[in-house]
Amino acid sequence: MPLRASLLLKPPGSEHVDRIREAAAGIMAGLARGEDVGGRIASLNAMTGHEHDLGYFESLPSHGSVDEFAREAALPVPRVVPDLTRDELIEIVRLAMTVGWPDTQYYRDLFDKNVPMSGASGLIDYPEDWKPGQDLSKYNPAPEEIVDKATAPGRIIYL
Repeated sequence: MPLRASLLLKPPGSEHVDRIREAAAGIMAGLARGEDVGGRIASLNAMTGHEHDLGYFESLPSHGSVDEFAREAALPVPRVVPDLTRDELIEIVRLAMTVGWPDTQYYRDLFDKNVPMSGASGLIDYPEDWKPGQDLSKYNPAPEEIVDKATAPGRIIYL
């Protein structure tokens, strides 16, 4: 089933990515000079709708580049969709499994935001009972399996 158009990722414009890259580079340069970059981070978060903190930028060199950050941070923030169907969840997982980076992150975040299981998109890469060192070569779940696990009745939290 095709995903409704309002849920499909609309790639960010290159100008938006460039503005984010420039802001992130300014944050990193400020950190290198020992400056207080809290205001710059707040401005960047306002620009992107995401919530990055000082610790994220302090550790950025160990897990990515400013360019990679800009491409991912330019993606829209997924929203909760109250009338999302099971078929749409399956299509979201299928897209998360097949599109390239950084687009996969949008669909993973959209899935996580719309199912009761915390961190459910991790099921794309790891079984629920995964242990470090476990062989993952045979782990190849179908999108339907992932959706079923992430929406199982035991996953719902009643307040």
